Amino acid sequence: MAELITELDWDFKEKIISDSIHGIHPYPAKFIPEIPFQLINYLGCDKNTSVLDPFCGSGTTLKVAQSLGLPCVGIDLNPIACLISKVKTTKIPPNFGTVFYDVVADAKSRKVDIDELESIPNINHWFKSDIQVNLLKLKKSIHDYLGHDTFDALCVAFSSIIVKASNQESDTRYAAINKNLVAEDVFRLFLVSCEKLNSSLLYNSSDFPCQIINKDVLA
Repeated sequence: MAELITELDWDFKEKIISDSIHGIHPYPAKFIPEIPFQLINYLGCDKNTSVLDPFCGSGTTLKVAQSLGLPCVGIDLNPIACLISKVKTTKIPPNFGTVFYDVVADAKSRKVDIDELESIPNINHWFKSDIQVNLLKLKKSIHDYLGHDTFDALCVAFSSIIVKASNQESDTRYAAINKNLVAEDVFRLFLVSCEKLNSSLLYNSSDFPCQIINKDVLA
């Protein structure tokens, strides 16, 4: 089997899969969807096959399995990874496109106590004070939807903008710089993330089940 797999072309000079769904949230060491797509197709999995990814990360393999008509199970120790994978493999609620605008409208008028954030180490190094305020407002407005079918998608959109709204130079470079951000950028970034999430999941929705388990597979 190993010899046969090495004979396959893994260069992927041209994209064969739309990657919009795989770009809804940054994640380190994320591989391109063409890799699991080619491998699953090569193995000739029939419709009675389930795909297990014991280190599912942000769910690339799981989403590809769904697109090929295969139920799947993903396991990861990282709760953020599990949240991204869950949202990526679940149909987006039809009202999500209006809910996130309501969340922003509520957040803009919300009053918060910035002292709630004092216990977070080095927060003033990584976030400007006015950015902190609007992130806290947005977090509380999202929390009002706890228990709703839109809650997980709202959380993924919120999580996806944290680095962009911070002083951190990039997802992979941990240096604080001045990015000329203003407080309103928090709401702008969140809306952009929600719109991207909404359009990606509407286009990539699937009826095939996917179970996400937040566990240490080695334990």
